[in-house]
Amino acid sequence: RFKIPRERVLKSFFSLNRKTAFIPVHIEEVVQEVEKRQLWQQVSCVEGINSEECEFLMDDLLLSTEESRVALINRLMDFKRKERSALLREEIVKRRQIRKERDENFKQVDELLKASDFTSVVNIFDKIITLSRALGEDSIAQELSNRAHVYREELSQMAQKIPVLRSQRNEALNQAELLELGGKYIEAAKQFDLAS
Repeated sequence: RFKIPRERVLKSFFSLNRKTAFIPVHIEEVVQEVEKRQLWQQVSCVEGINSEECEFLMDDLLLSTEESRVALINRLMDFKRKERSALLREEIVKRRQIRKERDENFKQVDELLKASDFTSVVNIFDKIITLSRALGEDSIAQELSNRAHVYREELSQMAQKIPVLRSQRNEALNQAELLELGGKYIEAAKQFDLAS
């Protein structure tokens, strides 16, 4: 047995590290690679699928949620073998278009929320819900339905409040005009302030 001094071992280790002998491993890359392998196993279970179809399908599956992946693979099973390649391409192109449209709608929602335009937000949420269901993402669609419901309730409460506020304002204006006609200008000014 040889005994190597500890300092020498550490010195050689750090000199190797400086020369990039040890390549750092990024966790995100490892997670993505593991996910790819799991997806590959799922896709390869589909009977009669060729490698080109697998690659094309993998690109879409990596962008999808788990729920959407299951929906796509189940849909793939329904395709006839002879038509599978063409139908798969059509389906994936359609899914990409749906994702693109949904992303654009999400951007619109952000802008409308900043502008407090809740009516338009609810309408766009309905579109996003439909698009999410088309991708097979029912849990996301349900979450968005719940959010849209909250906004609808807020809109209906505001719609019920507006007539009450309008009548209070009109009453204060009428009272202010009566006070003004009576020559009580200070009280009339207070009522006009209250009405505004």
